[in-house]
Amino acid sequence: MPFLMVTLPWACSERGATLPSTPQTGAEVFAVACARCHGPDGRGGGAAAVFGSAAPDLTRPGLKVTYADRPALIELLKEGRGQMPPHRGRLSPEDLEKVGAFVAEHVLK
Repeated sequence: MPFLMVTLPWACSERGATLPSTPQTGAEVFAVACARCHGPDGRGGGAAAVFGSAAPDLTRPGLKVTYADRPALIELLKEGRGQMPPHRGRLSPEDLEKVGAFVAEHVLK
């Protein structure tokens, strides 16, 4: 009997998993922790899209306004929301700051 393994859309980031190595930049943290759901460019084309439940397109104009405040963005990354799991404990405070800066400067443009 064939075995099919799937990743559920809401499980884009394994709870309790840690990064395999210490990323040096926010782009590296994004690639490891976020791109699987949000896609490599933040437009929502990650693995979750295969299941019809893509993560939000982070380049949408409204998100820039909503998360223009960096502390609000960091809080969202820590606590998660909706299908996005919390990254507190998975990402160090330094990595949360790195990916928050990357998203604010390069994705939410």
